[in-house]
Amino acid sequence: MTERPPAQSARSTAYGALARLGRIDARLTLSAGECAALEEEAAEWFARGAGEAQLVQALTAGLPERVAHAYAFVRARLLAKLPPPPEPQPSAPRYEVVCTACGEPGGEDGVELRGGLCGGCWGGRPALAADEARAHVGQLRAALRAGTRTGTRTKKGAGT
Repeated sequence: MTERPPAQSARSTAYGALARLGRIDARLTLSAGECAALEEEAAEWFARGAGEAQLVQALTAGLPERVAHAYAFVRARLLAKLPPPPEPQPSAPRYEVVCTACGEPGGEDGVELRGGLCGGCWGGRPALAADEARAHVGQLRAALRAGTRTGTRTKKGAGT
């Protein structure tokens, strides 16, 4: 049995794009060491959102008739034509979850709200004492007779 040489470690997309330049245009042929030396600059293109086609186009477009030093030429173009950094994405708007009846804030992601209602509106708080309930209802009746608004919500058009 013959031993196979150890497989080379996987190369990055940036290294692969640089290595293929020589196949696209012989004037830009780079050695393995040169590809490794330029790999970080090419990777910055990808970090800024450029694709491999955009990188190759920027490096190969409008080549002079003769390229004396492919490494220096490619390095200069990588740096000179580097796209701007991506714009920071605005954060998603935050909404406050509140009870649909009384407007009281709900818990994290509305966990404390059942059917859109807080515990008090749903019935989780203790009820009013009988005399407090009668007094509150009396206030509401008086307000309706007088045609004034109270701090409670009414249906649109109710009582008119």
